[in-house]
Amino acid sequence: MRLRLRNAVQALLADPSIAGLKDAPKLAAVVLYAKSRAPKGEKNDNQTSIWGAELGRWLGMKESTVHHKVLPVLRGTDALHTQVKTNGKGHVTGLDCLVIPLWNARKSGGAGHPLALTKAELATLLHLIEDSVRARLDSGGQGADAAGAAGRPYG
Repeated sequence: MRLRLRNAVQALLADPSIAGLKDAPKLAAVVLYAKSRAPKGEKNDNQTSIWGAELGRWLGMKESTVHHKVLPVLRGTDALHTQVKTNGKGHVTGLDCLVIPLWNARKSGGAGHPLALTKAELATLLHLIEDSVRARLDSGGQGADAAGAAGRPYG
């Protein structure tokens, strides 16, 4: 399974919409990919819902940085489509995200495409990312925002 997960992440990062990006948008794409729903024949297949603050915790950066320097970059390269989720009262409840390379893979490559992981494989990938983030935090390491904190822009 490790080889399959490695190939999936490599395929995602090699996609032209992601390949030339800085580390923070790349990591965000991987996290959103790992959190995406495996296909079950429903309208929200391949999507994930997340708060900007939650994505920021995954990336080790502030919510405002996610909203101003990570998500716009992914949207701008057509790597990510997003839609604000609201409740019945119109209050924002999150952000629906669709990682476009995954959507393209499922539509054109089917189950044989490297990005077309099963629910169990996506869960394993997410668990491995969680372990990496936890290890980074336990060791006192900085997140992907270290460059941004030093005043260097993302893009």
